[in-house]
Amino acid sequence: MGIDDAFFNDYTKIFGKLYEKIPKQLIHGNPTGDAIAYENGEVVGIKGYEIYNVSHTRLFDIVWCAGPADHAESFEACIAMFKEILKGYDSLNLLTAEEKQSIYYVWCAANLNTTTYGVDTSDLSNRGLKAIDFLTEKKEMFLNLL
Repeated sequence: MGIDDAFFNDYTKIFGKLYEKIPKQLIHGNPTGDAIAYENGEVVGIKGYEIYNVSHTRLFDIVWCAGPADHAESFEACIAMFKEILKGYDSLNLLTAEEKQSIYYVWCAANLNTTTYGVDTSDLSNRGLKAIDFLTEKKEMFLNLL
């Protein structure tokens, strides 16, 4: 995929240990705009659990909902939105210390998912690779979101 081995070494060394400690639960796996049902401007449901229903860290859906972090020109807006999503979730369902340390790594996992899922779609795959480069370059910023 063209991703430096140092990325994977860091990822497996740190996130491998954290992943064992973070809560797993049934997640949707693809909470995009068309999967969310709204009524009067409020979320009233999420469609697609019959298709997307895997046991994974609950952070995955939060990160997936935030979208890709691959555009430097929208970096500040991306981070601001993601912080608000995380704070909102944490205010209703406290994230563990290990989950807070895992945010960066789960966002990387989501983008790796996009990269490998998009193998037949070069645009999607390229966006995922660009996001991994961006996340690697800005790693320190993502480690202190909450």
